[in-house]
Amino acid sequence: MRLTTQLTLGLALLPASLATAQTTLRAPDATSAESFSLIRGVLELKDGRVLVADWRDQRVGLLDRDLRLIRAVGRVGAGPAEYRLPGALLPWRGDSALLADQGNARFAVIAPEGRIVRMIRADRPGMVAPGGTDRAGRIYYAIPPWARGQGPTHPDSVRIARFDPASGREEPVAMIRGSTRPRDQGPRRTPSLPFVAFAPRDAFRVKDDGTVVVVRSGDYRVERVLEGRRSGGPANPWAREPVRQADRLAFVTDFLNGSAMSGRGPDGGMGLAPIPSQSELARMVESNEFAETLPPFIPAGVVLAPDGELWVERGRHAGEPAIYDRFDLDGVRTGQVMLDRGRTLLALGRTHLYVAVSDADGLQQLERYRRP
Repeated sequence: MRLTTQLTLGLALLPASLATAQTTLRAPDATSAESFSLIRGVLELKDGRVLVADWRDQRVGLLDRDLRLIRAVGRVGAGPAEYRLPGALLPWRGDSALLADQGNARFAVIAPEGRIVRMIRADRPGMVAPGGTDRAGRIYYAIPPWARGQGPTHPDSVRIARFDPASGREEPVAMIRGSTRPRDQGPRRTPSLPFVAFAPRDAFRVKDDGTVVVVRSGDYRVERVLEGRRSGGPANPWAREPVRQADRLAFVTDFLNGSAMSGRGPDGGMGLAPIPSQSELARMVESNEFAETLPPFIPAGVVLAPDGELWVERGRHAGEPAIYDRFDLDGVRTGQVMLDRGRTLLALGRTHLYVAVSDADGLQQLERYRRP
């Protein structure tokens, strides 16, 4: 179990002025005894305890500083202190946390002691898949183009909005490039992806002061937007690697295993999608549209630390280890971090990072490493 930090000289990865350096952390300083099916949310609390949301097993746990389970948080259902398909975990006002309850289209407010104390409706389009919160308790999310009456030909104009639960006010804060829609959107005999897989798209996260941090996919750079004012770092070149057949299969498999479907829930709402067979996966790969080259980064792999440092997962082939670029507050790339195979960064804390490691059966454990 290793976490390797690399500062790379030349090869169009980092400016040649940076000195070559490499540091290896040989083992995590904590590993959870609990196993999970699909971790979708991790949040380090101010005292070092950790909240974890398992999307597929539909459970939320409060862990101590050694990643041992203290207690379960809430339970599955649609009533008070219940949730379905728990997703992102975000800091909220005070020391509380916000849990995206995707199955019930709402948020659960979790008090520091690990109790769900309040529910907030998330009935605005895109709201239940938030990109961040600020210290005022406002929630930031991307409004899907269909909600604004846009057709499939406007991938570059997705609006980022913020919602204030106290006032009920929604306001726009930024624009990003969204998913590219497939050219053929007619009826199909096999399940279809709602976008072109591997096509570049922007990603965003939010600092506690309300700064929207956007990773632009066009020229791969980091931009910050605060109250209409924009600033950012330089563009970063990347090698355009062709998408392979194994990449397509892995993408479709991960997408289906991590997707919800309407009508699958106990009350006819959102529920877990059925796990497809290998033949079904193969047919879906052949019938859907994929970009020709890998994107510069993976939007779901963009992670913001409390101090504002940004880690961005680079586009990669199936089976390769995950590599993360690190960006400072000015949007300048300062180094790279490489994880061992089978590991994915989930969250950054003040002094630690949290990684999911998968075994041969697909079960996950949570690992904690000190931030290099």
